[in-house]
Amino acid sequence: MTTNLQDDYLERLIETGNQQAFTASWQQAVRANGEVPVLGYGDAAIREITEFSAELLQLAIAEQVPLNQRHPKDVTLSLGGITVAGTIERCYPDAENVDTIVLVRPDAKKSGSREFLRTKMLAVVQLLAARASGCDVAEAIVLNQHEKWYPGAVKTLERGVVPQEAAQKRTIILDDWIDQAQARALLTELCHLYQRAAVTPFGTFGKTSQLLTKDRADAEAKFNAFPSGEDFTRSLELVVYGSAPEFPDIFPDDATVNAFYTRFHGLTTINRNYRYIPDAPRS
Repeated sequence: MTTNLQDDYLERLIETGNQQAFTASWQQAVRANGEVPVLGYGDAAIREITEFSAELLQLAIAEQVPLNQRHPKDVTLSLGGITVAGTIERCYPDAENVDTIVLVRPDAKKSGSREFLRTKMLAVVQLLAARASGCDVAEAIVLNQHEKWYPGAVKTLERGVVPQEAAQKRTIILDDWIDQAQARALLTELCHLYQRAAVTPFGTFGKTSQLLTKDRADAEAKFNAFPSGEDFTRSLELVVYGSAPEFPDIFPDDATVNAFYTRFHGLTTINRNYRYIPDAPRS
């Protein structure tokens, strides 16, 4: 099953008025177009996509954020000489009274995966933008496929064996002290870090950059192990630095470099309960 095929089906399913009819026509189309294997071998992929998508839509309804009722909110903020403009795609109950932001990310399954780490930070940025624009937003909900699910999967509970949920939600919140002014200040600093990284790349190489100012030897060990891992082949580090990066070249023992990473990690900390707990803004 490809992620693109799943995403395309889910988006079109959300928009359609007759889900049963659409699913039937979609199955015929992907078989005819060769987007799934022929001679019945594509049935497993089709089943996984359709069963997961159906449960995801039901979960959204149960959470009172029906995905077919999209409420986009346009945001424009002037932050210390920087203009941030964009659209928060799914706001509930509506774009004027934003209480919940929803992100649909089927592939953000594992807690430690790059897909989920990026999704968590995207949720934080959207929460900060909404709060900075004057909305008293409470949470961002991430809807994704459960990493332990596949068609027919079960789990064992005290009451017995039950079906494994296909879809799950994770709720991201801001720490209590982050009001409108603090949200603006945090976004401003994040934008300044982004501007610096857009000019001079600052790769993280897994957990290397987190350890840089604490233990350079440990950081170098993490760095040396990273290129042999699966994440490296799909990483921006490979694109930017090539297949044979050198630790001293990328992480020189320089006060400016160390300061960047210290501030970056201080402003992007999300705890295990999915609460954004950054260092206080400096501006």
